[in-house]
Amino acid sequence: MKSTGISRPVDRLGRIVVPSELRRALGIREGDKLEVLIEGHRIVVQKSSSACILCSRTNDLIEFWARVVCRSCAGALGQLTGVEIRLDESPQAAASSPASGKTAGKDS
Repeated sequence: MKSTGISRPVDRLGRIVVPSELRRALGIREGDKLEVLIEGHRIVVQKSSSACILCSRTNDLIEFWARVVCRSCAGALGQLTGVEIRLDESPQAAASSPASGKTAGKDS
């Protein structure tokens, strides 16, 4: 991860300001959605994507273990890992966690 040398204080409501130079460099505009992720002891903020993280397709997307992937890539991941992936679940159906090793994925 590359350091920018920029730090910002957290205000009393828990907000931080993303500096304009970073917003410009990353193409973040007013109204864009940002995702907040946890990786170990780090907070990662990234521009939300509505494309498969593996092949960049923008159609036939599902949520797969808190990431957006297309159904084709989700099926391939299931074959590689031996995890049963039920792609026909309703959006309200809860997916099992990856730790359970049984099922993963849900329609978005």
